[in-house]
Amino acid sequence: MSIPLIVNIKSVTFQNCYGTKLSLAFGKDKFILIFILYLCAIIYNCMEKVTLRFCIFFIAFSMSIVFLHAQRTQVLKNDINTVIISTGGNSHALPVLRLGSSDQFELTFDQMSNEYHRYLYRIIHLDADFKKSTSLFENDWVETSAEWTVIDDYVESMNTITNYTHYRIRIPNNNVQPLLSGNYKLEVVLDEDGTLTPALNAYFFVVDSKVNTILDVTTNTDIDWNATHQQVRMSIDTRQLNIQVPEEEIRTIILQNHRWDNAIWNPKPDYISGTILEWRHQQSLIFDAGNEYRRFEILSTQYPGMGIDNIRWSGSEYMANLLTAKPRRNYINDQDRNGQIVVRTQDNNDAASQSEYVWVNFSLKMPELKDADIYICGDWTYDCFSPRYRLIYDEFSQAYLKSIFLKTGFYSYLYLTVPHSHNKGFTGPVEGNYFQTENEYTVLTYYRRVGDRYWQLVGLSEISYDKKLLNQ
Repeated sequence: MSIPLIVNIKSVTFQNCYGTKLSLAFGKDKFILIFILYLCAIIYNCMEKVTLRFCIFFIAFSMSIVFLHAQRTQVLKNDINTVIISTGGNSHALPVLRLGSSDQFELTFDQMSNEYHRYLYRIIHLDADFKKSTSLFENDWVETSAEWTVIDDYVESMNTITNYTHYRIRIPNNNVQPLLSGNYKLEVVLDEDGTLTPALNAYFFVVDSKVNTILDVTTNTDIDWNATHQQVRMSIDTRQLNIQVPEEEIRTIILQNHRWDNAIWNPKPDYISGTILEWRHQQSLIFDAGNEYRRFEILSTQYPGMGIDNIRWSGSEYMANLLTAKPRRNYINDQDRNGQIVVRTQDNNDAASQSEYVWVNFSLKMPELKDADIYICGDWTYDCFSPRYRLIYDEFSQAYLKSIFLKTGFYSYLYLTVPHSHNKGFTGPVEGNYFQTENEYTVLTYYRRVGDRYWQLVGLSEISYDKKLLNQ
Protein backbone atom coordinates (compact mmCIF):
# COMPACT_ATOMS: atom_id res chain seq x y z
CA MET A 1 0.00 0.00 0.00
CA SER A 2 1.41 3.38 -0.95
CA ILE A 3 1.34 6.23 1.54
CA PRO A 4 0.99 9.71 0.05
CA LEU A 5 2.79 12.61 1.74
CA ILE A 6 1.06 15.94 1.22
CA VAL A 7 2.69 19.01 2.76
CA ASN A 8 1.24 22.37 1.79
CA ILE A 9 4.20 24.42 2.99
CA LYS A 10 7.51 25.52 1.56
CA SER A 11 10.45 23.41 2.67
CA VAL A 12 14.16 23.92 2.98
CA THR A 13 17.16 21.71 3.56
CA PHE A 14 19.58 22.51 6.37
CA GLN A 15 22.49 20.80 8.07
CA ASN A 16 22.40 20.38 11.83
CA CYS A 17 25.29 20.33 14.32
CA TYR A 18 26.15 16.76 13.43
CA GLY A 19 26.22 17.18 9.68
CA THR A 20 22.83 15.53 9.16
CA LYS A 21 20.75 17.12 6.41
CA LEU A 22 17.01 17.34 6.88
CA SER A 23 14.33 18.89 4.69
CA LEU A 24 11.67 20.77 6.58
CA ALA A 25 9.59 23.89 6.56
CA PHE A 26 11.23 26.95 8.02
CA GLY A 27 10.90 26.90 11.80
CA LYS A 28 8.09 24.34 11.83
CA ASP A 29 8.69 21.69 14.50
CA LYS A 30 5.34 20.13 13.61
CA PHE A 31 6.62 19.30 10.15
CA ILE A 32 9.55 17.41 11.68
CA LEU A 33 7.13 15.27 13.66
CA ILE A 34 4.95 14.69 10.59
CA PHE A 35 8.04 13.66 8.63
CA ILE A 36 9.08 11.21 11.35
CA LEU A 37 5.58 9.76 11.56
CA TYR A 38 5.60 9.36 7.79
CA LEU A 39 8.85 7.39 7.98
CA CYS A 40 7.32 5.20 10.67
CA ALA A 41 4.33 4.53 8.47
CA ILE A 42 6.58 3.48 5.60
CA ILE A 43 8.53 1.14 7.88
CA TYR A 44 5.33 -0.27 9.33
CA ASN A 45 3.87 -1.00 5.87
CA CYS A 46 7.10 -2.43 4.43
CA MET A 47 8.04 -4.72 7.30
CA GLU A 48 5.39 -7.03 8.67
CA LYS A 49 7.40 -7.81 11.80
CA VAL A 50 7.73 -4.17 12.87
CA THR A 51 5.64 -3.58 15.97
CA LEU A 52 3.88 -0.49 17.21
CA ARG A 53 6.31 -0.44 20.14
CA PHE A 54 9.19 -0.15 17.68
CA CYS A 55 7.51 2.76 15.93
CA ILE A 56 7.03 4.55 19.24
CA PHE A 57 10.69 3.96 20.08
CA PHE A 58 11.71 5.25 16.66
CA ILE A 59 9.69 8.44 17.18
CA ALA A 60 11.21 9.05 20.59
CA PHE A 61 14.71 8.37 19.33
CA SER A 62 14.25 10.62 16.31
CA MET A 63 12.86 13.47 18.37
CA SER A 64 15.80 13.18 20.74
CA ILE A 65 18.10 13.70 17.76
CA VAL A 66 16.10 16.71 16.58
CA PHE A 67 16.37 18.51 19.90
CA LEU A 68 19.87 17.36 20.85
CA HIS A 69 22.20 20.28 21.54
CA ALA A 70 19.41 22.80 20.93
CA GLN A 71 20.97 25.16 23.46
CA ARG A 72 23.93 26.50 21.50
CA THR A 73 24.19 28.64 18.39
CA GLN A 74 23.17 26.81 15.22
CA VAL A 75 24.42 28.14 11.87
CA LEU A 76 22.02 27.01 9.15
CA LYS A 77 23.50 28.69 6.06
CA ASN A 78 26.98 28.12 4.66
CA ASP A 79 27.57 31.81 3.94
CA ILE A 80 27.16 32.81 7.61
CA ASN A 81 30.35 33.13 9.62
CA THR A 82 31.66 34.36 13.00
CA VAL A 83 28.43 34.32 14.98
CA ILE A 84 29.14 35.87 18.38
CA ILE A 85 26.70 36.52 21.19
CA SER A 86 28.06 38.65 24.03
CA THR A 87 26.96 40.44 27.17
CA GLY A 88 28.75 43.55 28.35
CA GLY A 89 31.38 43.02 25.68
CA ASN A 90 32.22 39.55 27.03
CA SER A 91 31.77 36.90 24.33
CA HIS A 92 32.43 34.04 26.77
CA ALA A 93 29.79 34.97 29.35
CA LEU A 94 26.42 33.26 29.05
CA PRO A 95 23.96 35.68 27.41
CA VAL A 96 21.86 36.41 30.49
CA LEU A 97 19.44 39.28 31.08
CA ARG A 98 18.03 40.09 34.51
CA LEU A 99 14.27 40.47 34.28
CA GLY A 100 13.24 44.11 34.55
CA SER A 101 16.80 45.44 34.32
CA SER A 102 18.58 47.53 31.69
CA ASP A 103 20.78 44.56 30.72
CA GLN A 104 21.39 44.04 27.01
CA PHE A 105 23.16 41.43 24.92
CA GLU A 106 24.47 41.65 21.39
CA LEU A 107 24.47 39.11 18.56
CA THR A 108 26.71 39.71 15.54
CA PHE A 109 27.44 37.71 12.41
CA ASP A 110 29.03 38.07 8.99
CA GLN A 111 27.37 37.22 5.69
CA MET A 112 30.11 36.45 3.21
CA SER A 113 29.37 39.03 0.52
CA ASN A 114 29.30 42.81 0.29
CA GLU A 115 25.68 42.81 -0.86
CA TYR A 116 22.84 43.70 1.49
CA HIS A 117 20.55 40.84 2.46
CA ARG A 118 17.29 41.35 4.29
CA TYR A 119 17.44 39.42 7.57
CA LEU A 120 14.59 39.18 10.06
CA TYR A 121 14.57 37.97 13.65
CA ARG A 122 12.20 37.05 16.45
CA ILE A 123 12.45 35.55 19.92
CA ILE A 124 10.60 32.48 21.23
CA HIS A 125 10.14 31.44 24.86
CA LEU A 126 11.30 27.89 25.63
CA ASP A 127 10.68 25.49 28.50
CA ALA A 128 13.35 23.91 30.71
CA ASP A 129 14.01 21.30 27.97
CA PHE A 130 14.55 24.05 25.36
CA LYS A 131 11.35 23.27 23.50
CA LYS A 132 8.80 25.97 22.68
CA SER A 133 6.54 26.91 25.60
CA THR A 134 3.30 25.71 24.05
CA SER A 135 1.02 27.02 26.83
CA LEU A 136 2.00 30.64 26.20
CA PHE A 137 0.89 33.13 23.58
CA GLU A 138 3.46 35.34 21.88
CA ASN A 139 2.25 38.48 23.65
CA ASP A 140 2.84 36.69 26.97
CA TRP A 141 6.62 36.50 26.52
CA VAL A 142 7.52 39.45 24.27
CA GLU A 143 6.50 43.04 23.76
CA THR A 144 6.76 43.62 20.02
CA SER A 145 4.93 45.35 17.21
CA ALA A 146 5.38 42.55 14.64
CA GLU A 147 6.11 38.83 14.45
CA TRP A 148 9.42 39.50 12.68
CA THR A 149 11.78 42.47 13.05
CA VAL A 150 14.21 43.61 10.35
CA ILE A 151 17.93 43.73 11.18
CA ASP A 152 18.76 47.31 10.22
CA ASP A 153 22.18 47.56 11.89
CA TYR A 154 24.79 46.44 9.35
CA VAL A 155 28.03 47.58 7.72
CA GLU A 156 29.98 46.34 4.70
CA SER A 157 33.58 45.24 5.14
CA MET A 158 36.28 47.74 4.22
CA ASN A 159 39.96 47.34 3.30
CA THR A 160 39.71 43.53 3.28
CA ILE A 161 40.49 40.91 0.64
CA THR A 162 37.43 38.89 1.65
CA ASN A 163 34.13 40.70 1.24
CA TYR A 164 31.47 40.38 3.94
CA THR A 165 28.64 42.30 5.56
CA HIS A 166 28.58 42.57 9.35
CA TYR A 167 25.13 42.44 11.00
CA ARG A 168 24.25 43.25 14.61
CA ILE A 169 21.22 42.74 16.88
CA ARG A 170 20.86 44.16 20.38
CA ILE A 171 18.19 42.84 22.74
CA PRO A 172 16.16 44.24 24.35
CA ASN A 173 15.48 47.16 22.02
CA ASN A 174 12.59 49.45 21.10
CA ASN A 175 10.99 46.71 18.99
CA VAL A 176 11.64 43.54 21.03
CA GLN A 177 11.52 43.22 24.81
CA PRO A 178 11.24 39.86 26.63
CA LEU A 179 8.63 39.89 29.38
CA LEU A 180 9.15 36.59 31.22
CA SER A 181 12.10 34.79 32.76
CA GLY A 182 13.25 31.53 31.19
CA ASN A 183 15.07 30.20 28.14
CA TYR A 184 14.75 31.96 24.79
CA LYS A 185 15.59 31.18 21.19
CA LEU A 186 16.57 33.98 18.84
CA GLU A 187 15.70 32.99 15.28
CA VAL A 188 17.28 34.76 12.31
CA VAL A 189 15.91 34.15 8.80
CA LEU A 190 16.76 35.41 5.33
CA ASP A 191 13.80 37.13 3.65
CA GLU A 192 13.87 36.74 -0.12
CA ASP A 193 10.68 38.30 -1.49
CA GLY A 194 8.60 36.77 1.28
CA THR A 195 10.32 33.37 1.29
CA LEU A 196 11.92 32.86 4.70
CA THR A 197 15.00 30.67 4.94
CA PRO A 198 16.54 29.86 8.35
CA ALA A 199 19.95 31.48 8.76
CA LEU A 200 20.85 30.84 12.39
CA ASN A 201 19.48 30.19 15.86
CA ALA A 202 20.99 31.56 19.06
CA TYR A 203 19.90 31.10 22.66
CA PHE A 204 19.80 33.40 25.66
CA PHE A 205 18.40 33.49 29.18
CA VAL A 206 16.29 35.84 31.26
CA VAL A 207 16.65 35.29 35.00
CA ASP A 208 14.39 36.40 37.82
CA SER A 209 16.48 35.48 40.87
CA LYS A 210 14.35 33.82 43.54
CA VAL A 211 16.69 31.19 44.97
CA ASN A 212 20.01 31.31 46.80
CA THR A 213 22.56 28.86 45.40
CA ILE A 214 25.74 27.89 47.25
CA LEU A 215 28.36 26.25 45.03
CA ASP A 216 31.57 24.41 45.75
CA VAL A 217 34.04 22.57 43.49
CA THR A 218 36.37 19.95 44.95
CA THR A 219 39.04 17.59 43.67
CA ASN A 220 38.33 15.27 46.61
CA THR A 221 35.65 13.50 44.62
CA ASP A 222 33.63 10.38 45.34
CA ILE A 223 35.83 8.40 42.91
CA ASP A 224 39.36 9.86 43.30
CA TRP A 225 41.40 12.46 45.18
CA ASN A 226 43.54 15.14 43.50
CA ALA A 227 43.71 13.06 40.35
CA THR A 228 41.70 13.47 37.15
CA HIS A 229 38.26 14.76 38.20
CA GLN A 230 36.39 17.64 39.81
CA GLN A 231 33.07 17.36 41.63
CA VAL A 232 30.37 19.99 42.03
CA ARG A 233 28.56 20.24 45.33
CA MET A 234 25.68 22.63 45.80
CA SER A 235 22.67 23.61 47.83
CA ILE A 236 19.66 25.64 46.73
CA ASP A 237 17.46 27.57 49.15
CA THR A 238 13.92 27.83 47.73
CA ARG A 239 12.24 29.66 50.61
CA GLN A 240 10.98 32.43 48.31
CA LEU A 241 9.03 29.89 46.26
CA ASN A 242 5.80 28.12 47.08
CA ILE A 243 7.02 24.58 46.46
CA GLN A 244 4.89 21.52 47.18
CA VAL A 245 6.73 18.80 45.25
CA PRO A 246 10.42 19.80 44.77
CA GLU A 247 11.25 16.84 42.53
CA GLU A 248 8.61 17.99 40.02
CA GLU A 249 8.72 21.76 40.41
CA ILE A 250 12.50 22.35 40.41
CA ARG A 251 14.92 21.50 37.62
CA THR A 252 18.64 22.17 37.34
CA ILE A 253 21.28 22.12 34.62
CA ILE A 254 25.01 22.08 35.44
CA LEU A 255 27.57 23.19 32.85
CA GLN A 256 31.36 23.01 32.71
CA ASN A 257 32.94 25.92 30.80
CA HIS A 258 29.54 26.56 29.17
CA ARG A 259 29.74 23.27 27.27
CA TRP A 260 26.42 21.58 26.53
CA ASP A 261 27.73 18.25 25.26
CA ASN A 262 28.69 17.17 28.80
CA ALA A 263 25.96 19.08 30.66
CA ILE A 264 24.24 17.35 33.58
CA TRP A 265 20.46 17.62 33.40
CA ASN A 266 18.29 17.64 36.51
CA PRO A 267 20.25 15.41 38.93
CA LYS A 268 18.14 14.26 41.85
CA PRO A 269 19.11 15.99 45.14
CA ASP A 270 20.71 13.87 47.85
CA TYR A 271 18.83 15.62 50.63
CA ILE A 272 15.74 17.80 51.00
CA SER A 273 15.41 19.57 54.33
CA GLY A 274 12.58 22.08 54.48
CA THR A 275 13.30 24.61 51.74
CA ILE A 276 16.89 23.45 51.21
CA LEU A 277 17.86 21.08 48.39
CA GLU A 278 21.38 19.62 48.59
CA TRP A 279 23.65 17.75 46.20
CA ARG A 280 26.68 16.47 48.15
CA HIS A 281 27.64 13.03 46.88
CA GLN A 282 26.34 13.00 43.32
CA GLN A 283 28.55 10.92 41.07
CA SER A 284 26.67 12.44 38.15
CA LEU A 285 28.23 15.79 39.16
CA ILE A 286 31.77 14.48 38.76
CA PHE A 287 33.40 15.99 35.66
CA ASP A 288 36.59 15.08 33.82
CA ALA A 289 39.00 17.81 34.92
CA GLY A 290 40.50 18.33 31.46
CA ASN A 291 43.36 20.76 30.89
CA GLU A 292 43.71 24.47 30.24
CA TYR A 293 42.50 25.58 26.82
CA ARG A 294 44.93 26.05 23.96
CA ARG A 295 45.04 29.42 22.24
CA PHE A 296 46.32 31.34 19.26
CA GLU A 297 46.08 34.90 18.03
CA ILE A 298 46.20 36.51 14.60
CA LEU A 299 46.30 40.31 14.86
CA SER A 300 47.75 41.01 11.43
CA THR A 301 48.20 39.28 8.10
CA GLN A 302 51.71 40.73 7.91
CA TYR A 303 53.32 38.68 10.69
CA PRO A 304 52.57 35.56 12.77
CA GLY A 305 51.02 36.01 16.18
CA MET A 306 50.84 33.86 19.31
CA GLY A 307 50.71 30.14 18.49
CA ILE A 308 51.22 30.77 14.74
CA ASP A 309 54.15 29.15 12.91
CA ASN A 310 53.81 31.23 9.75
CA ILE A 311 51.33 33.24 7.73
CA ARG A 312 51.47 33.65 3.96
CA TRP A 313 49.57 34.90 0.94
CA SER A 314 48.46 32.16 -1.46
CA GLY A 315 47.71 34.50 -4.35
CA SER A 316 44.03 34.79 -3.48
CA GLU A 317 43.76 34.26 0.31
CA TYR A 318 45.79 34.39 3.48
CA MET A 319 46.90 31.11 5.06
CA ALA A 320 48.03 30.77 8.68
CA ASN A 321 49.67 27.58 9.96
CA LEU A 322 49.43 26.91 13.67
CA LEU A 323 52.37 25.39 15.50
CA THR A 324 51.99 21.61 15.34
CA ALA A 325 50.22 20.34 18.45
CA LYS A 326 50.72 17.08 20.32
CA PRO A 327 48.72 15.25 22.99
CA ARG A 328 49.44 16.65 26.44
CA ARG A 329 51.00 14.39 29.05
CA ASN A 330 50.99 16.89 31.91
CA TYR A 331 49.04 19.85 33.26
CA ILE A 332 49.68 23.14 31.44
CA ASN A 333 49.44 26.12 33.80
CA ASP A 334 48.20 28.85 31.49
CA GLN A 335 45.93 31.88 31.71
CA ASP A 336 43.39 30.55 29.26
CA ARG A 337 39.94 31.83 28.29
CA ASN A 338 37.95 28.59 28.32
CA GLY A 339 36.95 28.73 24.66
CA GLN A 340 36.56 32.47 24.16
CA ILE A 341 36.80 34.32 20.86
CA VAL A 342 37.76 38.01 20.57
CA VAL A 343 37.73 39.51 17.06
CA ARG A 344 40.45 42.14 16.67
CA THR A 345 43.04 43.47 14.24
CA GLN A 346 46.10 45.72 14.23
CA ASP A 347 45.92 46.36 10.49
CA ASN A 348 42.83 48.60 10.64
CA ASN A 349 40.71 50.53 13.12
CA ASP A 350 37.32 48.79 13.22
CA ALA A 351 37.65 45.08 14.07
CA ALA A 352 34.01 44.31 13.22
CA SER A 353 34.18 45.44 9.58
CA GLN A 354 37.92 45.71 8.85
CA SER A 355 39.29 42.40 10.14
CA GLU A 356 40.55 40.04 7.46
CA TYR A 357 39.51 36.41 7.02
CA VAL A 358 42.29 33.82 7.05
CA TRP A 359 42.44 30.08 6.40
CA VAL A 360 43.80 28.71 9.68
CA ASN A 361 45.46 25.30 9.40
CA PHE A 362 45.39 23.06 12.48
CA SER A 363 47.79 20.12 12.88
CA LEU A 364 47.70 17.55 15.68
CA LYS A 365 50.55 15.02 15.57
CA MET A 366 49.43 11.66 17.01
CA PRO A 367 48.45 8.11 15.96
CA GLU A 368 45.04 7.70 14.36
CA LEU A 369 42.11 6.73 16.58
CA LYS A 370 40.09 3.95 14.95
CA ASP A 371 36.90 4.23 17.00
CA ALA A 372 36.60 7.99 17.58
CA ASP A 373 36.81 11.40 15.89
CA ILE A 374 38.62 14.50 17.09
CA TYR A 375 36.92 17.90 17.03
CA ILE A 376 38.01 21.46 17.76
CA CYS A 377 35.88 22.85 20.58
CA GLY A 378 35.42 26.45 21.70
CA ASP A 379 32.73 29.10 21.96
CA TRP A 380 33.42 29.85 18.30
CA THR A 381 32.67 26.26 17.20
CA TYR A 382 29.30 26.52 19.00
CA ASP A 383 29.88 23.28 20.94
CA CYS A 384 29.05 21.63 17.66
CA PHE A 385 30.45 18.29 16.49
CA SER A 386 30.00 18.96 12.78
CA PRO A 387 32.26 18.18 9.81
CA ARG A 388 33.26 21.83 9.76
CA TYR A 389 35.27 21.32 12.97
CA ARG A 390 36.26 17.64 12.65
CA LEU A 391 39.93 16.92 12.04
CA ILE A 392 40.86 14.48 9.28
CA TYR A 393 43.76 12.06 9.70
CA ASP A 394 46.55 12.35 7.12
CA GLU A 395 48.59 9.17 6.71
CA PHE A 396 51.52 10.93 5.06
CA SER A 397 52.12 13.44 7.87
CA GLN A 398 50.86 11.07 10.60
CA ALA A 399 48.73 13.89 11.97
CA TYR A 400 45.16 15.14 12.21
CA LEU A 401 44.61 18.19 9.98
CA LYS A 402 41.90 20.81 9.55
CA SER A 403 41.54 24.17 7.78
CA ILE A 404 38.95 26.66 9.04
CA PHE A 405 38.12 30.09 7.60
CA LEU A 406 38.38 32.48 10.55
CA LYS A 407 38.34 36.20 11.20
CA THR A 408 41.49 37.65 12.70
CA GLY A 409 41.57 37.78 16.49
CA PHE A 410 42.11 35.68 19.61
CA TYR A 411 40.84 32.08 19.76
CA SER A 412 40.75 29.62 22.66
CA TYR A 413 40.00 25.93 22.10
CA LEU A 414 40.38 22.28 23.07
CA TYR A 415 40.74 19.08 21.08
CA LEU A 416 37.83 16.87 22.12
CA THR A 417 37.66 13.16 21.34
CA VAL A 418 34.17 11.91 20.43
CA PRO A 419 33.72 8.12 20.24
CA HIS A 420 31.63 7.01 17.28
CA SER A 421 28.87 5.83 19.61
CA HIS A 422 28.70 9.10 21.61
CA ASN A 423 27.57 12.70 21.30
CA LYS A 424 29.80 13.77 24.21
CA GLY A 425 33.37 14.96 23.91
CA PHE A 426 36.18 13.68 26.11
CA THR A 427 39.37 15.56 27.01
CA GLY A 428 41.43 12.56 28.13
CA PRO A 429 42.94 11.17 24.88
CA VAL A 430 44.43 14.49 23.65
CA GLU A 431 44.29 17.10 26.43
CA GLY A 432 44.51 14.80 29.46
CA ASN A 433 42.67 15.24 32.77
CA TYR A 434 44.34 17.09 35.63
CA PHE A 435 42.68 18.16 38.86
CA GLN A 436 44.40 21.60 38.88
CA THR A 437 42.52 22.81 35.79
CA GLU A 438 40.68 26.10 36.38
CA ASN A 439 37.29 25.13 35.02
CA GLU A 440 34.14 27.22 35.36
CA TYR A 441 30.85 25.70 36.50
CA THR A 442 27.36 27.12 35.97
CA VAL A 443 24.10 26.08 37.63
CA LEU A 444 20.77 27.04 36.04
CA THR A 445 17.72 26.60 38.28
CA TYR A 446 14.18 26.44 36.87
CA TYR A 447 10.84 26.53 38.67
CA ARG A 448 7.34 25.63 37.54
CA ARG A 449 4.66 25.53 40.17
CA VAL A 450 1.91 22.96 39.68
CA GLY A 451 -0.66 24.61 37.43
CA ASP A 452 1.72 27.24 35.98
CA ARG A 453 2.02 27.62 32.24
CA TYR A 454 5.78 27.96 31.84
CA TRP A 455 9.19 27.28 33.39
CA GLN A 456 10.79 30.28 35.08
CA LEU A 457 14.55 30.67 35.34
CA VAL A 458 14.88 31.57 39.03
CA GLY A 459 18.61 31.14 39.56
CA LEU A 460 21.91 31.30 37.72
CA SER A 461 25.17 30.90 39.62
CA GLU A 462 28.74 30.37 38.48
CA ILE A 463 31.98 29.45 40.19
CA SER A 464 35.49 28.58 39.05
CA TYR A 465 37.67 25.83 40.45
CA ASP A 466 39.75 28.40 42.36
CA LYS A 467 36.52 29.15 44.29
CA LYS A 468 36.05 32.56 42.72
CA LEU A 469 32.32 33.26 42.55
CA LEU A 470 31.66 34.47 38.99
CA ASN A 471 27.95 35.24 39.10
CA GLN A 472 25.15 34.89 41.66
